[in-house]
Amino acid sequence: MANVYTNRDTAAQQALLEQQLLNNKQAETEPSIAELLNNLIGDAQILVRKEFALARQEIKQELDKARRVAIVLGIGAGVLAVGAILLLVALVHGLVAWFNLPVWVSYLIVGGAFAIVGGIMVAMGAERIKEVHPIPEETIDSVRKDISWLKEQNPSDRT
Repeated sequence: MANVYTNRDTAAQQALLEQQLLNNKQAETEPSIAELLNNLIGDAQILVRKEFALARQEIKQELDKARRVAIVLGIGAGVLAVGAILLLVALVHGLVAWFNLPVWVSYLIVGGAFAIVGGIMVAMGAERIKEVHPIPEETIDSVRKDISWLKEQNPSDRT
């Protein structure tokens, strides 16, 4: 009978020893405050890098939008110029032939009409260029929120 109790005591002692070893391993794996702060700083650095990457992406998108608007404006101006020259010559000769107007009056009428059309196109392009926003507003707001959050988390600022 004594042998049975000895085995139970040994098993209990073994279980207690294993539990202590498990507790020691858990205590060793819990991060210290310094490790937590290092992790927080590392995460903040990653966050700032990603915010800058987002800002670069937003700026790139806005520059692409500005490039497309500039291309439309340039093509519009080129087409306007070529069309105006060709139609100017054709209409001037038509006015001279149909209404017996002097050539200079015909040029004045046709040139004025094309100046009005060209002015309308330039005004439309100027309105479209207002849609371009080169400053990454969303990223700036996000960075401000991140900085505010980091200030709240920094225990050295609290006095």
